[in-house]
Amino acid sequence: MIGIMATLILPLTAGAAEPEPPAPEPTPPLEPPPEAKTTLYGLVADQETGEALEGASVTLDTIYSSVTDSNGRYEITDVEPGSYTLRFEKSGYNPASVDVSFPEGTIRIDATLVLELPTTTPSEFYMAAEMVKSSYPTIEPYTVCEVSLDIINRGKTDGVQVVHVYDSAGALDAYITVALAPGETYTWTHTQWVDFSRIASYTVWADGDWVGNNRSVATFP
Repeated sequence: MIGIMATLILPLTAGAAEPEPPAPEPTPPLEPPPEAKTTLYGLVADQETGEALEGASVTLDTIYSSVTDSNGRYEITDVEPGSYTLRFEKSGYNPASVDVSFPEGTIRIDATLVLELPTTTPSEFYMAAEMVKSSYPTIEPYTVCEVSLDIINRGKTDGVQVVHVYDSAGALDAYITVALAPGETYTWTHTQWVDFSRIASYTVWADGDWVGNNRSVATFP
């Protein structure tokens, strides 16, 4: 009897396959960093006294603004770098401005303001003038001619008046500065010896910002 030996050959079973790694995430595009900002600060003071000015307005092209505190300090943050006009203003002072270019970072700019000269309008301050003349003979052939000019502040505020006084003889040519409070009067006088045998007349003029007329005149005889 012939035995039959069979050999069973079984295919080898491969182990479980390793999973494929996931595809890498796409790299996002490189965004530029946010633009840097500028911080502007400083001090505003009276130019003559050095006293800090509270309540002064500080503006950059009307885009950015700040107001000074009780110590005269101001601060403007988050300013885009660029070129601006920086302006300082306070009631009673002349405004000041400067053209500036800001890089990024922190920048200090101080300012001093000058008191503005008082401005007046006819409703607040005006002058009235009245010229009075008198004459009397002295040693012949001369006559003494006297002029009296009253300058009156009939307004509601203090004011300054500059008066130009001159005469036809060329002997008088002067400027008088008069500062007057409301209701106050300043009197200017002038005396001149005149020989009317040689000239027909003698005139004195006073030019100023009078009410209704800019000139007062006195003519002799």
